[in-house]
Amino acid sequence: MHELSLVDYTFEKERTNQYNLSIQSDLNGLSFCIFDNRQQKHIVFRKYVFDTKQLVENYLTELDEIFKNDDLLVFHYASSAFIYLTQKSTLIPESYFHKNELKSYFEFNHSCDPLDEIHYNYLPSVNAYCAFALHSYITDEISNQVRGIRFYHQALPFIEKVLQLNSGFNKKVLNACLNFNFFDLTVTEGNRLLLYNTFQYSCKDDLVYFILFICRQFDIDPDKAELFLSGELSDMLLYYDAIREYVPNTRHIRDVGMNLASSLAKIKEYKYINLFNLSYCV
Repeated sequence: MHELSLVDYTFEKERTNQYNLSIQSDLNGLSFCIFDNRQQKHIVFRKYVFDTKQLVENYLTELDEIFKNDDLLVFHYASSAFIYLTQKSTLIPESYFHKNELKSYFEFNHSCDPLDEIHYNYLPSVNAYCAFALHSYITDEISNQVRGIRFYHQALPFIEKVLQLNSGFNKKVLNACLNFNFFDLTVTEGNRLLLYNTFQYSCKDDLVYFILFICRQFDIDPDKAELFLSGELSDMLLYYDAIREYVPNTRHIRDVGMNLASSLAKIKEYKYINLFNLSYCV
């Protein structure tokens, strides 16, 4: 059963060839949204929560059940995109990028497991490519269920959106997207990306440590720093209050402009910034 299902009255199953489907998942669950190209609005949002005990086998079973039973995932869409939230990625400037060297780029920062597939996305705002790894069992399951689906890393919608939102600042700005077990962090200055990295955390102290570490590395005064939070766990007061104790000017991203239909208005957009922004990036 889905935890949350919001379907705007304007959704028409006869028009799905004019809609874009975006899916975001990890071992903890799956969410998807549908974007109407004619209205330029998101008109569907659904969220499922898994109890996988962090096992890929259980995760694949959960996926199979969703695709068998969800009445909206049976249709063919104008485009279909899938993000599996993962730390296993690296950015490569376009001038150094060669497709036949993908594995060597990736292995510069990460080990490549035997069942990993290496994919890549182009990030136009930074003129770079993101190489990332996905478990082949996951890509096979998704590809078998959704015709023509394409795979993306969360770095693409996250970096593109924060650069758009932060372009008016003439100082260094931090953005942290809190996922389960790890968070993505950027440092931007105007329309320039100075840093994109991911950090594992298991408690509030880990979050604070890595944020302060980056502040120190980039000569940012935590008392004066601008830090914007997003992601599903950014609402947890335990984390939010701990970060604000050391970086007082911490707040959630507002007015992210994902164009939600009226029936989806109660969603906190910043919690699903990557999912909602994906349709603008594919």
